[in-house]
Amino acid sequence: QREALRTHRENQIVPVGTISELSQNLTEFAQFGVEVSGQNLTETVEQLLTIQSLAMLASFAAIFWAMVSIVEVQINQRMARLTSAMVAIAGGKTNTKVGVSGKDELAKMAKALEVFKLNATELKRSNEALEKFAYAAAHDLRSPLRAVQDLAEWTLDDEENKFSEDGRQNMSLLLRRTFRLNQLLKDLLQ
Repeated sequence: QREALRTHRENQIVPVGTISELSQNLTEFAQFGVEVSGQNLTETVEQLLTIQSLAMLASFAAIFWAMVSIVEVQINQRMARLTSAMVAIAGGKTNTKVGVSGKDELAKMAKALEVFKLNATELKRSNEALEKFAYAAAHDLRSPLRAVQDLAEWTLDDEENKFSEDGRQNMSLLLRRTFRLNQLLKDLLQ
């Protein structure tokens, strides 16, 4: 029985060794598979990070381009048109079209410029009317003033007129004031 037990034990040692060797091989194969999978995972993560970085860079570039375009179209071009209209209107070209619309601050400025344009047109018309009136009034006043001045000079120069000293001073005062009024009318015309 001992012999049978020993034989039986020897018979079991060979399969246990084989199983142990197979287990060792399987463990080594699994470790190799884990290492390869780890390397593959690392490479995939690196590729994913590269793709993600490129995608973010492209997104930032697209956002930057869009913002520059929006700023250029929505602000810079409209501001240039508004500035051009302001300069033209300030230069007296009150028939200049402003050409800026919308609901933002630039549009509010454009509306204010339209009001300014209307005021400038009205002021120009009013100044022209005032200038015509001043010209007509000055010319209308110069003729009677010149007649008064001439009469005063003739009266003083006439030797037959006998004035007292006060009368002569009053006539001289009248002449000085007519000269002064005549100068004021010349200034008004200028």
